[in-house]
Amino acid sequence: MSFYHGKTAKFFIDNAAGTLTDISTGMNDASLPQAADTVEVTGFTDTAKQYVMGLKSANGSISGSFSSAVDTVLSGIVGSTDAKSFEYYPFSTVAGSIEKKGECFVTAYDVKSAVSGAVTYSASIIVSGGVTSTTAA
Repeated sequence: MSFYHGKTAKFFIDNAAGTLTDISTGMNDASLPQAADTVEVTGFTDTAKQYVMGLKSANGSISGSFSSAVDTVLSGIVGSTDAKSFEYYPFSTVAGSIEKKGECFVTAYDVKSAVSGAVTYSASIIVSGGVTSTTAA
């Protein structure tokens, strides 16, 4: 079993022009949890609850230190009605690494300033269609 450090993670997303853009510089957190709906199908004569699996979904978040380059990308696509391609590499982009990709919408983008800290940003994404998990070529 192998273990990895997240310091070399990468996140790419389409900019407003539809060009896949690396926004990893300054990013310090990325998350892409996936879930599946469960639907209760319990009947009147059952003695315990019964379920069937429903549809899968993924909602993610990214955050980091603010940069004008990242701001240009995220400001230009938040709320866009066109899904944007993304690629997420949790620990590396070298051949054989895990690659997660799909289409998403940026549903929120926030820039935050604090008197005692760095200017930061955070964004939320919702995946449309599903996440493909493969190994990088």
